[in-house]
Amino acid sequence: MACPPEGQDLCAIWAIIAGLVCLIVGRWLGAREDRQRPE
Repeated sequence: MACPPEGQDLCAIWAIIAGLVCLIVGRWLGAREDRQRPE
């Protein structure tokens, strides 16, 4: 993703937010699958 120099801070913030969302969603989906699997 190419960012204009004046928008680099904004791009960094969006990259961090997107990374956190991916992490949270991935962990949530993984936990859901674990719960559905009978022991």
